[in-house]
Amino acid sequence: MNLGRVQGIAISIHASWLLIFALVVYTLGAGYFAMLLPGWPPWQVWGYAVLSSLLFFLCVVLHELGHALVAKRQGIGVDGITLFLLGGVARMRAEPATPQAELQVALAGPAASIVLAALFGLASLALGGIEGTPPLGAITAYLAFINALVVAFNMVPAFPLDGGRTLRALLWWRIQDVARATRLASAGGKAFGILLMAGGLAFAGFGHFFNGLWFLLVGWFLTDAAASHYAQTLSQYSLAGVPLSEILEEQPNAVSGDTTIQELVDTRLGYSSPDPVPVVHEGRIEGLVGIPEVKRIDRAAWPFTTARDAMAPVGVYAVASSEHDAWDTLVSMSERSLDWMAVFENGEFRGLVSPRRLLQYARRRQGLAGA
Repeated sequence: MNLGRVQGIAISIHASWLLIFALVVYTLGAGYFAMLLPGWPPWQVWGYAVLSSLLFFLCVVLHELGHALVAKRQGIGVDGITLFLLGGVARMRAEPATPQAELQVALAGPAASIVLAALFGLASLALGGIEGTPPLGAITAYLAFINALVVAFNMVPAFPLDGGRTLRALLWWRIQDVARATRLASAGGKAFGILLMAGGLAFAGFGHFFNGLWFLLVGWFLTDAAASHYAQTLSQYSLAGVPLSEILEEQPNAVSGDTTIQELVDTRLGYSSPDPVPVVHEGRIEGLVGIPEVKRIDRAAWPFTTARDAMAPVGVYAVASSEHDAWDTLVSMSERSLDWMAVFENGEFRGLVSPRRLLQYARRRQGLAGA
């Protein structure tokens, strides 16, 4: 669900966020405010719980906006901010280009939360603290505490948490090797995730099943995120600045429009070679025939249906220039859920690229760099 935009940055909610929102409301309503406001009408107690929860998640959005706005200032595209089960995330299109930029982006979120914690803390003191002016003293005290807790958790040096990104930036600056810095920071993220999962099992063993489940969930998420972010980072730095012309394999063997689908299936298409086949006429590409196009045709009609009859326009597969950046192409294909992209040079068809082929090239470069 989209909530709107701030400075051109879309704010949205994932369905899983409703679960954590309900949990925070319940914790505050049944515990915190029930204890601090005894005898108050239930509708007021739960109303303050809902209000405090909404303000907390507004603080989460401001934390992520800190990251996003600094990233935009560094020239990094930001698709938006999403609230989900485990908090919030700013969806950036690329990694920072320098350790200095990485450090600024990483610290911007915690800096925003520190300011919020200080402001709510001062407001709570002015209102007499938790036992002061009800319920404002209790609300501001809670928001000061929870923002401080957000800072403390996020600054753990476990990639991809903010502390882990800060660690990566410092390592990157020190050793001048982003791949190695990312590997070391990711190892910290995996170790912290495993520690949280072990703590979750311990909680469950002592009968605290809910706390144990939560620790297991957060630990699993961090472990998985550390691995996936590491792979994504290496892919970006392997592909950024590389034109598609360097990655393209030889132009696929084309067929004429009169070739039957039966011939294509027998000689060219198959699950072991799923690349679409170019259909050409007098040296110019007319379209492409891939497995999706073949599946639309009744099997009995394969011997009588031609490639020209079955082909899809090249535009269906999307088009890119041979000089287009490989990383930008991969991001674009991911955003548009494309399996293939047709590549042209000066109007002439050069070949096809897929996310699989781009990632294979990235892995080859990583292997050569590590050799």
